[in-house]
This record gives sequence, structure tokens and C-alpha cells, in this order.
Amino acid sequence: MPGRTIHGRHVWTLLASGFVLFIAGCAQEPGGPLCFSTRGKILYDSQPLAEALVVFHPLASEPEGNNHQRPIAVTEADGTFQLSTLGTRDGAPEGDYVITVELREVRMDGDTPVRDGKNLLPPRYQDPAQSSLKYHVIEGENQIPTLELLSR
Repeated sequence: MPGRTIHGRHVWTLLASGFVLFIAGCAQEPGGPLCFSTRGKILYDSQPLAEALVVFHPLASEPEGNNHQRPIAVTEADGTFQLSTLGTRDGAPEGDYVITVELREVRMDGDTPVRDGKNLLPPRYQDPAQSSLKYHVIEGENQIPTLELLSR
């Protein structure tokens, strides 16, 4: 109804519900992992790396049949990113990860630019077996130290 306001108990119920969801760290699916805010920044030869795909690969063995999404992000123009696992920017589950980074060449699909061409970064950054980028996600807020990638 136009002009209707929420008063008293309803306001506290809404605030409490929002707080519980905030503390949980991320959207949950039945049996899904608890996620924690995880953000960082990537530089390539000392410059912010924009539009790169960042993937966190768990170092621990995953149970057979595990179909949980890997934490991923795409870097902003300033090189910053915030991971998403089950929902937008919900973070990553606690644990040890190796990080891969890819920056794909842009190609045109009709009038739409699509970044799915050749990888423009050294291959060592896209292969979990070769990447030296690692991070341990903890319960709570996670601010990853700046990741500096080199062309050589």
C-alpha cells in the first residue's frame, strides 16, 4: 500500500533477519558450505589487471560427487575482486586454496565483445599445478595481500 510504514516489532524482526544472514557469510544451499567474505587485488607488471578471471581451487581433496562451485571472481578496472561461490560476492569456504588467473583476449560475437580468446597471461598463472599463488581463507573477513603477477 502506498504510504504504509513499518513500525515497532516488524522493524526489529527485519533487522534481526538481515543480521543473521549477514553473519552467516553467504547464501546457503542445503548441504552447501559456509562462505566468508574474501577480496583482493591483482597487479600485472605493477599495473591493475582488469577483466581477469580469478579461480580459487581447494587444496584439500574434495569428496567424490562434490558438486560445489569453486570460488570465482572477475577483476574490476582497478584490479580488485570479491569472490563468489554460491551467490554474488558471498566469499569462499574456509580452507587452503591455490589461485589461478586468466585474462582472455576479446573477440566480437556480432556486436558483443566476448572475452574468451587466447589467454594473455603466462601459462603458469592458469594452471593450478604451476601457480605459486596460494591463500588460506579463514572464518570472518579475508583481505588477500595484493597478488603481483609478472610477464617474465
